[in-house]
Amino acid sequence: MSTVFLKEGQRYASSKCELFLVGNKTDLGDQRVVTTEAGQETAKRYNIPFFETSAKDGSQVMTLFESIAKKLVGTRPAAPEPGVIGVIPPGKQKKKGGCIIL
Repeated sequence: MSTVFLKEGQRYASSKCELFLVGNKTDLGDQRVVTTEAGQETAKRYNIPFFETSAKDGSQVMTLFESIAKKLVGTRPAAPEPGVIGVIPPGKQKKKGGCIIL
């Protein structure tokens, strides 16, 4: 199994970037090029989650996207206080047009 994409991802992506290894076309059965075991071993070596999916029959696609969403929610910055949106300090407001929330 080629790990070129994983190496490139680790080399060029931000350290905050979440990587996932996804094997697709599980519907092909014995015609598959990469075995489940090879995918699991590679994911373990790179310490990343591994998923197998089929775009054709939709198996495990929702599980994959839910896992990605959970990871992303856990990494986003804290939300501002309720009702506080884009507060501009006095004296820094534009003189003409636009909106301001005080």
